[in-house]
Amino acid sequence: MINPLLDFGGLPRFGQIEAIHVIPAIEHLLSENRQLLSELLADSSTPYTWDNLLQVMQEMDDRLSRAWSPVSHLNSVKNSDELRAAHEHCLPILSEYYTELGQNNHLYAAIKSIVDSDQYDSLCPAQKKIIQNKQRDFHLSGIDLDDNKKKQFKEIKQQLAKLKSNYENNVLDATNGWQKIITDKSQLTGLPDSALAMAKQAAELESVEGWLFNLQFPSYFAIMTHADQRELREQFYTAYCTRASDQGPDAGKWDNTKNMERILFLRQKLAQLLDFNNYAEYSLATKMADSTDEVIEFLQQLSEKSKAVAQSGSHRFLSYSPHTTHHAGPQWAVH
Repeated sequence: MINPLLDFGGLPRFGQIEAIHVIPAIEHLLSENRQLLSELLADSSTPYTWDNLLQVMQEMDDRLSRAWSPVSHLNSVKNSDELRAAHEHCLPILSEYYTELGQNNHLYAAIKSIVDSDQYDSLCPAQKKIIQNKQRDFHLSGIDLDDNKKKQFKEIKQQLAKLKSNYENNVLDATNGWQKIITDKSQLTGLPDSALAMAKQAAELESVEGWLFNLQFPSYFAIMTHADQRELREQFYTAYCTRASDQGPDAGKWDNTKNMERILFLRQKLAQLLDFNNYAEYSLATKMADSTDEVIEFLQQLSEKSKAVAQSGSHRFLSYSPHTTHHAGPQWAVH
């Protein structure tokens, strides 16, 4: 069987990817990457360079990303029981793989040898930045910890991968679980013809009369941006903002409270293992902001400016953060 996830000849083969392809592809690539890295590190006859180590690792990462990113995307937009199961199967093994890389002392020493060599000065700024980020990520992955704490770190990362998946599944199910059928067109004044046509088609697919709207972004955004009826916008806004919680129209049905509490607890433990005061400080180690105070000040300024625009009533403003992915799983509101 030809696996479309292992075809890197062009754009992702979304029309051909099925759930049965996911686990074999990811397990194959992880095994291949581990074997290749082992061979690279076993050959100590020549000095490590960008070309014989880091370039090869970049290509390894790229192949894995090109296989996993379409899976994560399809799990978000075309979810099924089979795809969800395959996605969840891969999360812990991906988490284990990236933790292994981050705690590989031999790899850390090999990269450090490049930094300490004469060749480092001849590298371009982009190459140097990649190396600097890798050295930083080694420390953030627990390279400096003793064996017992490394084990704790690995276990926490795997638990977090599972909890984040549970969280996102609840958000996805809550998003798909709410809809509103409107039969009185006068309630839809302000909506463009394209939004009405989309809602009419959605209703026909469900064999119902009228116009069907839901919390999928094209439908939700059309209501929030164009609907003249304030009460209608409020209803959609409330349903959207209370998804997977103990509030709103589906209160408690896909409640993420326990997942969030456990995620926060484990993140604090993870940060403290690495001598950060809290997870926010740990997260900022890879961000542009220098401190949590700087982030809070920025958010307060943004709030003040946004509130003034909202109170003026001259604009409808909607901020949207799409469902994104990274290595061990996608992320919504929790990072």
